[in-house]
Amino acid sequence: MKALLTTLLLIITLHSFGQADFRLDSSRKTIDSLYEKLNVLAKLIRKTDTDIPAPPDNYNYKIINFDNDSSAIYFSNVSGELLYRMLNRYDKKGFKLWEVSEIYKSSGKLSYSEGWNWSCLMLPANNDPDPDVMHYVALLYEKARFTYDSLGRIKERVWWYAPLGDIRKYTYTYDSNNNQTYQRTQLDESLFWE
Repeated sequence: MKALLTTLLLIITLHSFGQADFRLDSSRKTIDSLYEKLNVLAKLIRKTDTDIPAPPDNYNYKIINFDNDSSAIYFSNVSGELLYRMLNRYDKKGFKLWEVSEIYKSSGKLSYSEGWNWSCLMLPANNDPDPDVMHYVALLYEKARFTYDSLGRIKERVWWYAPLGDIRKYTYTYDSNNNQTYQRTQLDESLFWE
């Protein structure tokens, strides 16, 4: 009887730890709010890439933490097909340094990725910094979209990287031995979705 009570207490304790909010950065976020943020992004991308599945109302998620300085959140539909992935990296104080959001095609291939490099600032009020008042500033931004050929090989990558200030389009070709070569061209910023 004592073993049964101890086992039940252990199960209840572990279950309650699993119900805690997810710590995304110095604040706490709910999984639903992250999912909705990615849904908005996916709806925009679906305008040019029809292979992006419509965001379902019911979804599954999996959180993986790595060494307390980074995490990955995988969102899938109830059939297990990957929809979105969000990667986050933190500094030693728990402030967000890097965030990557990825949107996947129905085939499981990456369609779109965007990355933000963040800086966390504590702004002083009356020369007395308040550790509860954090302001995030985006330092760097990049985004990329991908297309694939009928064999599932990458056909095109269009990449925008803020420090370069232009769009680079990589067009990939394959020879009979499946060796990849690419051609890089620069595009005007307005042609990212073309």
